[in-house]
Amino acid sequence: MEPMSPKQLQTCRRLTLLSVCIYVISLPLPAIQQDGSDAMTGFGIFLWFPICCIHAAAWANLTLALGWYGLLIGNVFGAATMGATSLALAASCCIGPITGIDGLQVGYWVWVGSMVVVLTAPLFVRAYPNSVAAE
Repeated sequence: MEPMSPKQLQTCRRLTLLSVCIYVISLPLPAIQQDGSDAMTGFGIFLWFPICCIHAAAWANLTLALGWYGLLIGNVFGAATMGATSLALAASCCIGPITGIDGLQVGYWVWVGSMVVVLTAPLFVRAYPNSVAAE
């Protein structure tokens, strides 16, 4: 594998920033509804991590952060692996009867969008090697 050009590295960093911004946007939005109660926001879930960590989806944030790190240092395939892992972990929320989650709200889907950016970053970087995202 050839070394990454400065433009490709800059594209990786901009895609990381895009993913982080999408993630931050997801935090105040309602994310899940559990056991008939009011919807819980991303902030609420994040703050309850010590209790929620028994659920696989809670670990998606860690793998997403590792994907961001991979993009920052230019390891796009490592980042894509972490993006795919975070998506798989986040998808475990969809097993409602097992998790007690009644409904997924808009915040959940925005959160998943931040993972999709990390997953698809290598496609963009390799397909357009001489471009810089949002230039």
